[in-house]
Amino acid sequence: MAETLAIEIGKGLAIEGAKALAQLIMTRASEEIRVAWGFRDQLDKLRRKFEYVEAFLEDLGRSNYHSQQMRLVDTWLKRFQDVAYLTDNLMDEYAYEIIRRKLKLKYSSLGITKFRYKVVKTPLFFRFRMLVKVKHVFSLFDELDVEAKAIGLNQVDIARGAVREPYNGNILHGNGRSLNQAREHVSGGGESNGFVGRKDDERKLLGMLCDSFNEDTSLPIVGIVGMGGLGKTTLARRVYDHPKINSLFGNSKIWICVSENFNITRLLNEMVEAVTSSRGDLSNKDGIIRKLEEKLKGKKFLLVLDDVWKEDQALWDSLRESLKRIGGLPGSVILITTRSKKVANAARAVYKHELKELSEDDSWDLLKQNVVIDDGSSLEEIGRRIASKCRGIPLAVNVIGCLLMTKQNSEREWKAIEMSELWELPQGRNHILPSLLLSFNHLSSPSLKQCFTSCSIIPKGRAMDKNELIAHWLAQGYLHVPSSDTRRLTEEDIGGEFFSILLNYLFLQEYEAEVDGVLWYKMHDLVHDLAVYLSKDLLLIREANDRQKVGDYKHLVFAYEQEQMVLEFSEPKTLRSLRTILFEGIYSQNWWVHARYLRTLALRNCDLSELPPAIGLLQHLRFLDLSYNPIRRLPDIICKLYHLRTLRLHNCIRLTNLPSLLNRLVNLRHIFTTYPVYASRGLAELKNLQTLPRLAMKSDQGWTIDELGALPQLKGEICIQGLEHVKNGEQAGKAALYRHGKVTKMTLTWAKDRDETSEGYTDEDVLDSFQPHPAMSSIELNNFYGKAFPSWIMKMAVVTREDIAGRLRPLSNLTILKLLNCSNCQTLPTLGHLPSLSTLIMSGLDVEFIGSEFYGSSATIVFQSLRKLMISSFRRLTTWMVPTIEVTAVFPCLECLHVVDCPMLKTIPALHCESLTDLKLEELSSIESLDIIKACTGLTSLQMCGMFILTRLPDELAN
Repeated sequence: MAETLAIEIGKGLAIEGAKALAQLIMTRASEEIRVAWGFRDQLDKLRRKFEYVEAFLEDLGRSNYHSQQMRLVDTWLKRFQDVAYLTDNLMDEYAYEIIRRKLKLKYSSLGITKFRYKVVKTPLFFRFRMLVKVKHVFSLFDELDVEAKAIGLNQVDIARGAVREPYNGNILHGNGRSLNQAREHVSGGGESNGFVGRKDDERKLLGMLCDSFNEDTSLPIVGIVGMGGLGKTTLARRVYDHPKINSLFGNSKIWICVSENFNITRLLNEMVEAVTSSRGDLSNKDGIIRKLEEKLKGKKFLLVLDDVWKEDQALWDSLRESLKRIGGLPGSVILITTRSKKVANAARAVYKHELKELSEDDSWDLLKQNVVIDDGSSLEEIGRRIASKCRGIPLAVNVIGCLLMTKQNSEREWKAIEMSELWELPQGRNHILPSLLLSFNHLSSPSLKQCFTSCSIIPKGRAMDKNELIAHWLAQGYLHVPSSDTRRLTEEDIGGEFFSILLNYLFLQEYEAEVDGVLWYKMHDLVHDLAVYLSKDLLLIREANDRQKVGDYKHLVFAYEQEQMVLEFSEPKTLRSLRTILFEGIYSQNWWVHARYLRTLALRNCDLSELPPAIGLLQHLRFLDLSYNPIRRLPDIICKLYHLRTLRLHNCIRLTNLPSLLNRLVNLRHIFTTYPVYASRGLAELKNLQTLPRLAMKSDQGWTIDELGALPQLKGEICIQGLEHVKNGEQAGKAALYRHGKVTKMTLTWAKDRDETSEGYTDEDVLDSFQPHPAMSSIELNNFYGKAFPSWIMKMAVVTREDIAGRLRPLSNLTILKLLNCSNCQTLPTLGHLPSLSTLIMSGLDVEFIGSEFYGSSATIVFQSLRKLMISSFRRLTTWMVPTIEVTAVFPCLECLHVVDCPMLKTIPALHCESLTDLKLEELSSIESLDIIKACTGLTSLQMCGMFILTRLPDELAN
């Protein structure tokens, strides 16, 4: 039985991979036929060949073969995949040449830069060479036909309609719900998502962390131990976020996902990042500890090390001694999660909490959180039996529950899941495998399955952002817009839908809250193991000292970092099969240039100061990641990569300019940068651009603000520095930000130190013309020197150009507003009516009075969603009033209030904020009373300094 199941699984994977490739080629062929010259008939014939093969694969998937025959079928499928990859490369070369010729005609008057590789010079020669390659592909198909007949594979009739669209908006099998009906993903911390049967575990751990070590100076370690999928991380997170823990440790809590990379310097640096909210990249351990001392000395801290594997006792002792040097108070403690008792013993854990499997009743209760059935329904009996098959593993129960949720309470489909042979797989201690495979099998789109398996290239334990993952899928050709689409979707939209499906199936999980506008996600280790297993024939993960040959692998990932790595590739031709190389670490060779058919290249943190000219050889490249490198400039030859879709330049701190010929990258969709960069004029020619880099402006040179108006597909963030170079509001208005409905974040920055011109500052006119679309969710203004904010800012409402009557529409989606160093503004905008505003940060305004205009008069609940309010450097602020009109509540959700450097402020109103937990009051030298503390009973963190007149603290602090 086990051997038969293994063969069936292998067969299914091979067929799904082959079908996905066939869909890729058919889609590409249809696109190229539209612009073909010279051999449209050949491309159409290729498309029909692959249509036939897809129908054949559909039939093959329903056929039964004995084990020996299946091995022959598997070999045939691999041969087909090789032909498909060859065909994809062929069409890529063809598309590249078309783009090259169009650009040559367009820019011939500008002169052509000399490059170090050959290009085909005559259309006739190129056409001849392409025809030879196409004939070779057809001959390979003939060979496949002969081989298929030799092993007894039956031909099928294409007319029977076996060919399906690559994606039609309804991914799920049978009566399953479409994505649009799928449940909204719920992150892992809530009571409604998976915390069942663990109350006793939570109580014991809280008692241990809060009560047992109050006088302990040894920095004790507590371990949560259990097999994968039992919910160790969920339990640790539950404890970490508990009010008792918040009250005891305040802001001195640190969470680090360790996984297999247990490096003390790395862990200390991540602690620095956690407590300072800035990147920790120090290499000197003493220097790191001094930084931690500044933040944690004299405080009681909690350090959580999640998913630890290291069994080296000496290393654990060294870590503990390093942490003791920080000088934390007695009662500081380390909590670890691990699958191994040996790890807990090596760490000298004083208490090891062993997590057990759920009972059958708890498993059923957990399953019911994902499905809705009537009491006494026949489905309950089936559901209980399915839950029991999950062996008490919460992850298995949650995954299978998400699958059942898509079946609309169909008794037939529930029964089919219960009776699946996958439950009979030999599992050892991996009881999660059957439920994961069942969910994987019910992803009915081959492209979606490819997207899941491709997640294996992300190193285990590393957080990922949605955009990066979708960009990988886009580069590999996994995302296809169906020809029947009526929603005007982009490939990224399809990727977003795929991502949501994987999230809803729990193949991906939300990792941590939004940071700088980015949500981070992770794969559970066991899910990642499954993705790696399913990719085993295509993915090579190189470990340290591993000399395994690349062979026929398509994706190469380096799973380690070291100061110097020497790679030996005696035969560069072996690299030509690669479509992905992901590498993070310092290296000394440009060996990757031999992988000429690469679609994805990531060289992160490789100490690159310049990019070699040989990058121009990678004509097929679609994804290039050079993040975390000290690179100073990008050579213009990079602008010969006409297929490039995504360019990632995060934290390239020395990079100041984008290439001067960037406008030739006509397929470029996304440019990600951390710091503003200058760009040459010509941005408007990148009609496919969706993600705009953070841009800096210069006076009378480079790109101009009006070019934004010519980029119809922009979405996400617009971040512009140097707006003092925009001459007037008329010029700014040409950016037409009001038309960009998918742009949800806007950061506008003027120079801080500048002299007023003879005409005065243009800031007011420019900002007035930057009126956004009503969908805007985040606005940040820096160094705005106008004397007053424009009307749309003061009212937080805009007029849409489509509204002939000129009615104002409030910025109802606005969640974040930052007004920083707007030093001439004396009046605050009206903000209390905004229903979604959750973060408000204001610094450096010339305001004397906070009164009724700040709250507004139209809302009965003022600032109904605000959670964080920070006011600083209001040097002339004397009075802060409560609303003068009758309201139901003010700041009902406020959790964090910081008031800093307001030397003339005499009092802070007694806001009745029961939700307030974090209060910071500093450099308030005129403050006379702290009535606000009397009204805030839920404080867990209070910081005060620089209040020289204050003579008495409120008595309520004693409670």
